[in-house]
Amino acid sequence: MSVSKGSNATDRQEPAGSGKTGAAAGDPQALATLVAGWSMNARLESADDISADGKRMRVAGKTPRLRLRFDKPFRAGWYKIELEMWTDGFTRPSARLFFAGNAEPVDIGFNKLPNGTYRSFLKIPGRLTGFDFAPSETEILFEIADFRVRRVGILELLGAAWRQARKAWRKGPNGFLTFLGELAGVVFRPRRFTSFRDTSGTDKLADERRERYASWRTHNDYNDQRDRAGYETRLKTLDKAPTISIVMPVCDPDPEHLAATIASVRRQIYPKWQLCIADDASTKPEVLDLLRHVAAGDSRIVVRFREERGHISRASNTALQCVTGEWVICLDHDDLLSPNALAELVLAMDANRQARLIYSDEDKITETGERFEPHFKPDWSPDLFHCSNYLNHISAFRADDIFDLEGWRVGYEGSQDYDLLCRLIERIPPDSVVHIPRVLYHWRAVAGSTARAVGEKSYAYDAGLKALKDHVRRAGIDADVREVGGFPFYHLTYRLPADPPLVSLIIPTRNGRELIEMAVTSIREKTSYPRFEFVIVDNGSDDPAALSYFDSLAAEPDVQVLRYPGPFNYSAINNLAVEHARGEIIALVNNDIEAIEPDWLSEMVGHALRPEVGAVGAKLHFPDGRIQHAGVIIGLGGVAGHGHLRFPGESPGYFGRLVMTQNLSAVTGATLVMRKALYQELGGLEEEHLKVALNDVDLCLRLRKAGYRIVWTPFARLVHHESASRGYDIDPAKRARFNAEIAFMRERWGKTLASDPFYSPNLDLADGKFLPMP
Repeated sequence: MSVSKGSNATDRQEPAGSGKTGAAAGDPQALATLVAGWSMNARLESADDISADGKRMRVAGKTPRLRLRFDKPFRAGWYKIELEMWTDGFTRPSARLFFAGNAEPVDIGFNKLPNGTYRSFLKIPGRLTGFDFAPSETEILFEIADFRVRRVGILELLGAAWRQARKAWRKGPNGFLTFLGELAGVVFRPRRFTSFRDTSGTDKLADERRERYASWRTHNDYNDQRDRAGYETRLKTLDKAPTISIVMPVCDPDPEHLAATIASVRRQIYPKWQLCIADDASTKPEVLDLLRHVAAGDSRIVVRFREERGHISRASNTALQCVTGEWVICLDHDDLLSPNALAELVLAMDANRQARLIYSDEDKITETGERFEPHFKPDWSPDLFHCSNYLNHISAFRADDIFDLEGWRVGYEGSQDYDLLCRLIERIPPDSVVHIPRVLYHWRAVAGSTARAVGEKSYAYDAGLKALKDHVRRAGIDADVREVGGFPFYHLTYRLPADPPLVSLIIPTRNGRELIEMAVTSIREKTSYPRFEFVIVDNGSDDPAALSYFDSLAAEPDVQVLRYPGPFNYSAINNLAVEHARGEIIALVNNDIEAIEPDWLSEMVGHALRPEVGAVGAKLHFPDGRIQHAGVIIGLGGVAGHGHLRFPGESPGYFGRLVMTQNLSAVTGATLVMRKALYQELGGLEEEHLKVALNDVDLCLRLRKAGYRIVWTPFARLVHHESASRGYDIDPAKRARFNAEIAFMRERWGKTLASDPFYSPNLDLADGKFLPMP
């Protein structure tokens, strides 16, 4: 964490431990030994695309399997399978079960419980002789502590079924009907294989977020009696009152939902709007009657009826032909606008005359009217946008820009808005993108909607991928567009030059040979980047073993060992090392960092070479897999802290923020990459007032002030062996120093520390859990 800096690790003498036994990578005996330790009678026949390094294993290919067979097959009946597995990445473990006499195996999946256990109940119709276990769909590092298979009785099954029924009920009628169908299959097909994922326990964070949002709405949602007069007063002061045209394609929606959508427009506080509806050859008479009725009753509503179905892009362009307003927004035919939505947009337009794209926060609404999952978005983050269309609803465009772009392109249905936004941002300056941190749009979560599950429209993901590739080509971005395994997001991998620059890895340390040796060895063995050197700075070590190791390193051509004998000053140590660094790129690295995948440095250098980027941070895990660093939030805990701290390593985080590249206000110096020239131009780390803590935050804030972006990437993952439980037990002298550093930061940065543009003001700064303000 940045307030404790990488320097904490340099004071520590004992390593945190790597959890490894020293077995060679790919050692089949290590796998066999591991399987023998599970609570089941199984033998390992083979392991495809999985390599072993002691107890830890790595998924190395596209179809990884641990192939196991039972010495004593399990007989027919109901069983519970439980898996205790640590991982440093996203995983959906699954198994293929083999039954005696069955020609084809049967696939099952696991549900992860809040306590971290993966579990599945299954009924087998005959003797179970073995299974193939797939730990992940993507490359991860994992460790299986236990794999248990146990026969269960009727009471335990009924308890699990009851918990699943309650959870299905909370999802609404469709979710419960789906559950009843699955239950019927269990009851009426007793001789067939059946499985269901256990849903016991609750997601405490999700429950807390739901309760917090209910409280937040009480104090922050639009209230007509409380808020209307204030809005009307403010609207009267506008120099100009633009007309906002709302583009709405319609195709056979639920008539009640369509009526509610139109009613939400007519309830707007701001009266200067135009609703442009294009019906895409709907077949429901009640939909057509409703559209004719509303058009006849309000001159601001214009309806065009298409004779042939052309799908959403063509229908949107038909509606666009009716637009007469200065600004355009899109509205789906079953979603809702908050009554103050257009008023907030117009006020933002007035306050930001340079604006050409304005977006707001949003939430989802069930078929029964329950609102949930608020998306409190960051301000404009170009790198996050290249991973996903997080702008989404509401997005307001200048009409002239939409006409110049010729509207929505056919062939990008499902992500037609993303394609439009990609084309727009190529022509507008970054400061013309404005964020309104208020929930103004309610996205209807119905069956088949991406509000329910993005996977329900895989074509939308494919269309978005196509749109992004087009954008990268048009904009001249030197990057490859890749898919993110297991998630509906994208990953831009910036290409390195043919002759990659030398990177100087700067590692301050004192004694602690085990730690520094682990760091150096793991980086050497597991880093694919072709050109790097180590700059080791010894801060007064007196341990003979450490000194001997430093001497051996100093004899190697790719290592510089520098001496800094004075009192510990993390900033001065790194500044000294940068002066001696031979590389064009520098990387500040803690002495307790362990490399776990080969592309981490290539990923970070690719970003660091971008002229608009100032510094790049990595995704750091604690040794148990939980998140240690996923970016720094300004104002958290008073000055700065880590978001998503101690979240499970495989968690996607708040709206996918743990698995998408993004711009942030700061990143930790425990693993930070940037251009040496830029580091020196800014004067390096603050030596006088920030000797130990917060110097990385200060550097990042200075970079941002100078106009550079800070990038955090989840595709550079390392283990940080900082203690996950010991806390920061500092003595009175160190506490006084730390308080003085906090005071300096507050004096230097003032109001900057009270507002982080990449962490919504609607989110609580008491911790980094992305919970709504209480």
